Amino acid sequence: IFLNEINRILPMFVLQKRTAIEILTKQQHSYLFNFNSSQQVKQFMSFIMNTNLQFPTEKFLNNLTDSWCKRLISNFEYLTWLNLLSGRTFNSAYSYPVFPWILCDYSSKTINLEDPKIYRDLSKPIGVLNPTRLQKLKNLRNDNVEEDNNFLYRSTYSCAFHVFHYLVRLEPFTSLHIVMQDGKFDVAHRLFSSILNSYERVTSTFFNFRELIPEFFFNSDFLVNFDKFTFGGGIDDVEIPPWSKSPIDFIYKNRRALESEIVSAHINEWIDLIWGYKQTGQAAEDADNVFDPHLYPNVWKRYL
Repeated sequence: IFLNEINRILPMFVLQKRTAIEILTKQQHSYLFNFNSSQQVKQFMSFIMNTNLQFPTEKFLNNLTDSWCKRLISNFEYLTWLNLLSGRTFNSAYSYPVFPWILCDYSSKTINLEDPKIYRDLSKPIGVLNPTRLQKLKNLRNDNVEEDNNFLYRSTYSCAFHVFHYLVRLEPFTSLHIVMQDGKFDVAHRLFSSILNSYERVTSTFFNFRELIPEFFFNSDFLVNFDKFTFGGGIDDVEIPPWSKSPIDFIYKNRRALESEIVSAHINEWIDLIWGYKQTGQAAEDADNVFDPHLYPNVWKRYL
């Protein structure tokens, strides 16, 4: 990689440690480098600082947000940048970009994207969308009086397992899924087989709070079993909602929903939950957005 080809360098986390950097080039390529230690990262960055390369700054983020507010960039582009600047990357399933569930109707035969009723409440984390489940989770928390268990959710909204789950029909994620499942596909009823089924799981079960990945808004290939993998249980392509004519049509309508006026007016509330002031502290507690403490990077400082 020639220095004059580099467009931007971003700091990245790998396994809860800030030991990596991602290089973005003017040719629209990206490269993730994970060093042996944070000290090596500092040495590399010290060398790079002597060049004229660009680094993310508060001014850059402010300009990015200003452009988004003025509708100069799309919701998709803004969320992509927030993922990159927070250390998430397409180059690592362990810190893959996270996007929200946008819609809540996956069973109707037709859909009106101007109807507010078909949209998920973006001011609430996935775990709050079903009041009955939320109350049960609170009861479980209250019954457990251990100090370190004062939280609602034992699993996170994004992890490598979720990425392999959604992208199981596409290599290299198929092979990575098999490795994670000890040399075989997961049991059929747990595989990603239906959009409706997936939404029902994330809004009803006690251990599933996963959000979406960016592919739900730009790539329909992961919904089709082009390689004809044998999953068992009669599972083949992903079952799409009745209001979709095809996988491509589903992605198109989901993307239109993401860029709708309704979502544009509320997506900042979801951003607050993932990257903003509702991540931790009293604001997170008030929003019922509290996860197992081991899912937060700062907890691991005591071990590293």
